[in-house]
Amino acid sequence: MQLYFDNAATSFPKPDVVLDAIVQYQYNCGASPGRGAYSQAVEATNLLDTCRKQLCKIVNAPSTNHCIFTNNCTDALNVAINGIAQQHLSNNFPVHIVTTAMDHNSVLRPINELSKTGVTCTIVKANPETGVVDPSAIKKAISSTTRLVVVAHGSNVTGTIHQSHWFYLWRYSVPR
Repeated sequence: MQLYFDNAATSFPKPDVVLDAIVQYQYNCGASPGRGAYSQAVEATNLLDTCRKQLCKIVNAPSTNHCIFTNNCTDALNVAINGIAQQHLSNNFPVHIVTTAMDHNSVLRPINELSKTGVTCTIVKANPETGVVDPSAIKKAISSTTRLVVVAHGSNVTGTIHQSHWFYLWRYSVPR
């Protein structure tokens, strides 16, 4: 039996239904969505729009404007972190971000770059013996200018799982 442990990069092996859909798409369409008015591009755009609508329905998103597709997790984190920060900065609102020392570079690097533009950040440290971040320390770090809290549910380095249910319960303590 082959074991694969890099699901952050991609899933393997792909389920047959996924492989079949990819092959059918490449044989029958193969175009990029939103790239033209020719039939294959329109078909690709319609397929993407259908997928987005179905995904939004699954996660109860208020509209399809709340769902984007990105290349990977790093790209998604960059889009989210920079997008939220820039939206508030462009409206002249102060921006404070809370994250943890256990978070991935795909979180820490964009936040570090944003700090050069006036964004402030609190990086909550983990318990050095367990690697666990105390949820109350994260809540304590939230201020009136906090616009974003970024915490990985689990560490791909240590295997530590954080008590992320607390963040859901505190979601309204972050100013909008």
